[in-house]
Amino acid sequence: MLFRSPNSPTKGVGGVVLDEFKKASHIKRMWSMEDVFDKTELEEWLKRVYKNAGEVTFFCEPKFDGASLNLIYENGKLKQAITRGDGEVGEDVTNNAMVINSIPKQISHFALLEIRGEIVIKKQDFENINQERIKRNEEPFSNPRNAAAGSLRQLDNRITAKRNLEFYPWGVGVSDLKYESYFEMMDYIYSL
Repeated sequence: MLFRSPNSPTKGVGGVVLDEFKKASHIKRMWSMEDVFDKTELEEWLKRVYKNAGEVTFFCEPKFDGASLNLIYENGKLKQAITRGDGEVGEDVTNNAMVINSIPKQISHFALLEIRGEIVIKKQDFENINQERIKRNEEPFSNPRNAAAGSLRQLDNRITAKRNLEFYPWGVGVSDLKYESYFEMMDYIYSL
């Protein structure tokens, strides 16, 4: 018996080379995340949260520094991938998202769903890319965040495919999800 997964990267035929990225609108605004770098900033942030929201429960997870990406699924299929841009309009990088192995091309949720997350590159992959760039007399990337963002925005998706990018979900935009807690919702998103 032969098993063929609809999510397999072997389902893609050849590479895609674009002339430019087209602009695309998010269905629901995609906000940027706030950074907190020390205890004082955290305490100030907590005061603002409690002042504006009252009693809250927190869901904590690592914040990755990469390129924010919004994945739009419809009828269980990846319909579009859009960079954050200004939060309302970003760039359509769907062809590149299709060659990132950690982004499912199909999920078992059939209503409209925006999954938001971060495209990152692992430190070892970053170092390997820079070694290759130096061998070709190219300028190395200055940091993993720039490498991830630059790799996601390649007009030739064959380059994106070689960069071992990883997608880590951190939230949702438009959805029909109804969960008691953010933890339960994200647990469901991870399961997809």
